[in-house]
Amino acid sequence: MNWNPEQERYEMLSLTREYALAELATDSVFEKQARQRWVKWYLDFAHSYAGEDWEKWIHYEKLELEEGNLRAVLYWCKDQNHYEEVRELWLLLSHYANLYAYWDDRLDWLQWLIEQSELRGEWASLVKVMIRKTWLLIRECSPQSLKEADEILRRAWVLRNNTDSCVQADLAESIVRLRIRQKDYKDARAWLVLEQKLLTQANLEEQKHIRYYIPVLYHRAVILYLESNYSEAKILFKEVMQSAEKINWYRVINSAQNWLADIAIEQGDRDSAQQLLIKGLTVAKSSKNKRRLARYERSLARWEKKWGSAQKASFLVAKAMDSFKHLGMTKEAEEMQFLLNSPS
Repeated sequence: MNWNPEQERYEMLSLTREYALAELATDSVFEKQARQRWVKWYLDFAHSYAGEDWEKWIHYEKLELEEGNLRAVLYWCKDQNHYEEVRELWLLLSHYANLYAYWDDRLDWLQWLIEQSELRGEWASLVKVMIRKTWLLIRECSPQSLKEADEILRRAWVLRNNTDSCVQADLAESIVRLRIRQKDYKDARAWLVLEQKLLTQANLEEQKHIRYYIPVLYHRAVILYLESNYSEAKILFKEVMQSAEKINWYRVINSAQNWLADIAIEQGDRDSAQQLLIKGLTVAKSSKNKRRLARYERSLARWEKKWGSAQKASFLVAKAMDSFKHLGMTKEAEEMQFLLNSPS
């Protein structure tokens, strides 16, 4: 075992690891104790560095270094039918896995957790896992994935009273996201009213209230943008940024900035759009948020197509399209294909 001073962690050669595992298997009592300590260490590690990105995003690079070990813990716990440990670890890691676009088998893990939660009658956990699965399905945005998300969210809503107001607000937010993808903006607004009502009932302390109120503002702004009401959308996205700055929710700031750049493009404000895109793209790259990076590349491609180089626009469109395909975002990939084929 070697100490890596740059990463501040120990490393083990693969052959050494295989030998250690073989030796471990010869002593079942010691192996059981060692495995328990191993699982506990990574659960403690995840509690320290994982969690929601508005609280823990600065630690996500530490998770990236341990990704292989975290996977190993998850698989071992699943093989041993240690449901509680898988549930706890996955709920902590889900934000990190989604933002960094890791783990192509995320839907499989979530489906396993849904089945196991339902089998055990753990309704509160079931609703949380359902919400996380629909997040991925809605993002995919294929007719099949949206239909599946709709079915899951209807079931989850029936079970909502097993959860607290914050989880219910998350559930309402997921339904809002689905309705926006379905272009049912009237129903989306009705769910936003309910989401805001749930937050009021929760009586949260200020920081947490801001965290849960931001998605309400954000999705109202998105709907206005999609309705081509750019002036009002711009006001709300600026409010989103101001609120997100209060709790250092940098991903949302970066996202709102992207929407503001798109609004500037629609309004013909070349210089403002360019400044917003340059700043936002730099942040998206440094934070390794692959989904946001692809969206910035898409917006920059639109800017280049309108005011810059057709060659750069084609390059950026192709790059964004590949990224969207890799992320499983079929609707966005199709939009990039359309942009690629459309005349300048």
